[in-house]
Amino acid sequence: MFFLTEPDRNRLVNLVRRPNAPESADNTRAKLVARMDEATIVALSAIPETVVTMNSIVQLIDMPSGERVIYTLVYPGDANVDQLKISVLSPLGVALLGQSEGAVVEFTAPSGTKRYVIEKVVYQPEAQLRDSGEPS
Repeated sequence: MFFLTEPDRNRLVNLVRRPNAPESADNTRAKLVARMDEATIVALSAIPETVVTMNSIVQLIDMPSGERVIYTLVYPGDANVDQLKISVLSPLGVALLGQSEGAVVEFTAPSGTKRYVIEKVVYQPEAQLRDSGEPS
């Protein structure tokens, strides 16, 4: 099951509907739309802290090498490969969005098919809001 918060879904819908929306290879935009259609939409306060939301920092394990990597899932304008900030419109970004810790994500990269296990959601903005006591 995939989860999205209402604000993330609304902002992503606006992103993919814009006439000048960033283009992405491998038809990832269509995959993102399909993923949003499959998602269970929840309030900010109801999203489990183990789910990858926008601006989450995730620790992944590369399969089969076992190498650990950490990425931040961001909107296209904030993407920066050098800072390990990946766009939601990238193949990995689409694969991660809405997934939970322990899930195996698979996507096609220029170097071929890649598989990662989501080991941990290191930071999730919604969990931070709940922990700080701010209203959602």
